[in-house]
Amino acid sequence: MTPTFRRDATLAALVILAVSAIVSFAPPPDASRFNGQAHDFGHVLVFGVLGLALARSLRGLAAPLGRWTSVTVLTLLVGGIAGIGTEYVQKLSGSVLSWGDVGRDLLGTAIGICAAIALDAGTTSRLRRLLWLAVALGLVAAAIPLTRTVLDYQARAARFPVILDPGAPRGLAFLTSFGERVATGPLPAGLADGGTLDVGERERRARAARERGVDPATLPPALLDPADPRARVATNRDGHAAIVIKPERGPWPGLTLEEPAPDWRGFRALVVDLANPTDAPLTLWFRVNDEAHDNRYEDRYDTWLELPPRTRRRFAFPVADMQAAPDDREMRMDQIEKVIVFHSGPAPGKRFYVLGMTLVR
Repeated sequence: MTPTFRRDATLAALVILAVSAIVSFAPPPDASRFNGQAHDFGHVLVFGVLGLALARSLRGLAAPLGRWTSVTVLTLLVGGIAGIGTEYVQKLSGSVLSWGDVGRDLLGTAIGICAAIALDAGTTSRLRRLLWLAVALGLVAAAIPLTRTVLDYQARAARFPVILDPGAPRGLAFLTSFGERVATGPLPAGLADGGTLDVGERERRARAARERGVDPATLPPALLDPADPRARVATNRDGHAAIVIKPERGPWPGLTLEEPAPDWRGFRALVVDLANPTDAPLTLWFRVNDEAHDNRYEDRYDTWLELPPRTRRRFAFPVADMQAAPDDREMRMDQIEKVIVFHSGPAPGKRFYVLGMTLVR
């Protein structure tokens, strides 16, 4: 065994240990999309280093067996074993085993092998150019999801204070329904305009009515005049595109907006534009929580709303009420993490439309 091989083998062993340690620490389940995508791209980079170091250390030992062919097979085998091993370590720490991560590990290992062969003195100039092209294409392919995520964040910032616009495709990346991507469609014609309902004022009047012994159901349905300038908010650009939600399955079917623009300080209300195209009223729930939310009902903003049949209505949810909603603290209005509009249970045959969410001063 030559000194060069011992040196390269020692380096490869250290790289394997370092790579295993780095990728074994998966981002937590509540990590941001950016952190998750950066971690995925990191798998490719660190396993690229592993593939390069391991292939270079094996090139002398495997020469009698066909040199780079056998080196490639052995390196990919070690990369696959290391990738699966790190996923099981993550599983033991409470994460979920991801075969996608194993695939990224193998892609990184292959990139490292290509770089190792390109750096070898015996590689022809033509093959070297092809190998470096393969390395570049592999890295570009691996970076595409992270690049898309960065562009999604930039588009989110550009739309602010519009939190949700169904007419902006990049904004849909932050939305899910039943854990799946949302569907969009045109708003049905013939819906009545129900104006804007100030939810905070509704709830204050309801409390006052109950204190007087009056049934809150007898209060007027519109508590904020649609002509009031506060009700004039931007929704989607063409006025017709909407997100279609069919609450047919799941315990809390609806729309989840992950990672909205987080800083709502200085705004009076979040106006949510909804429509009910069916012939029956629809009662929905609305939830907002910040990053510090501990999953208790008492630690977030939760309220209900009612959509009259065949009506489009805007609901103004006061930011001050959201801030005061947790029972033992104030919500961090600069760290808003999630907005959900949902039904309390499966409602086969019903559906509703979300036309936009906008912060207003």
